[in-house]
Parts: sequence; C-alpha cells; structure tokens
Amino acid sequence: MSDITATLATLRRPKLLVRAARFGAAALARRPTKPDAVAARGLNWLLEEEDALNQARVTGQAGYSPTRHVEVLTVLLNAADSASRLAATL
Repeated sequence: MSDITATLATLRRPKLLVRAARFGAAALARRPTKPDAVAARGLNWLLEEEDALNQARVTGQAGYSPTRHVEVLTVLLNAADSASRLAATL
C-alpha cells in the first residue's frame, strides 16, 4: 500500500462526497491523456487543500464549495489508483 493510499484510507468523509469523487476519478482514468494536476501542484498541496475544504465543510463556513471538494478528492483518488497500479507492477 502506498503512502497516498494509506492516507486516504484514514479519511472519513460523507458517502455522497466520496461517491462523487470516485465517479470522477473513474472518468478521469478513462481519458487518453490525463491532466497531471498532482505533479503540477504536488500531492502534499492536494492533501492540505482537501483538509482545508473538509474543515470548511464541518464548520459550516460560507465559502465552502462542495464542487471544489469533489474536484480535489477526485484527483487524490486518481493519484491513489495510479500509485497502487504502479506498485503492483514493481
């Protein structure tokens, strides 16, 4: 299990949020050319962004964007899937 997979396994998020992100990650994986958002921004940045979004969700902040939260989780799930496929080939 890779670090990203282990980190994501410890997150507790609403089922609907995770379901939407999984749907998006599956669609992203089917694209012939994937945007390399993880390399561009960095995995740590994405994890920090997701944590900030989750804090905004939990505390009910007015600026919370469910759409943005799904986008960030989608990229994280896609990165975890890519990492696990890469680990399986090693």
